Amino acid sequence: AYHSGHTGGLEFYKLPSESTELYYGIELEVERGKESECTIDCLAAEALERLNSDLWHCERDGSLNDGCEFISQPMTYNYLVSPETKDKIKCALDHLIKLGGRSYNTSSCELHFHVSRAVLTPQAIVNLLVTTSRFKDVIFKLSRRTEANF
Repeated sequence: AYHSGHTGGLEFYKLPSESTELYYGIELEVERGKESECTIDCLAAEALERLNSDLWHCERDGSLNDGCEFISQPMTYNYLVSPETKDKIKCALDHLIKLGGRSYNTSSCELHFHVSRAVLTPQAIVNLLVTTSRFKDVIFKLSRRTEANF
């Protein structure tokens, strides 16, 4: 399993015309807003109905305040931005908002992106380290984190 709450193995999603080893994974943390009449389980079920359930799963996250996280299988960028995938994600996010789910302006929700290691050369890793070091202040501002809670 690639995540503690997922019982299946990894499946890599790409368009039929693609031949790449560059895949991305997404984790979106969501909390139930105080104004929501849905439970977090209801919010998760409603969102998963709108997503591709082979591509996504949801699990509770103890670091959140009444929340869960939506976790994708690895997919290529082109698969992610394909009209079908984008439309399903947008539909699920719009529905979560309508039901009172929140991912922004909370004290604990985060968005994580994962990148496959297979394409990271030693130079790419050095470039990543230099870039994150050089733009540390911008990264902290965007992530709404500090060095103490990063």
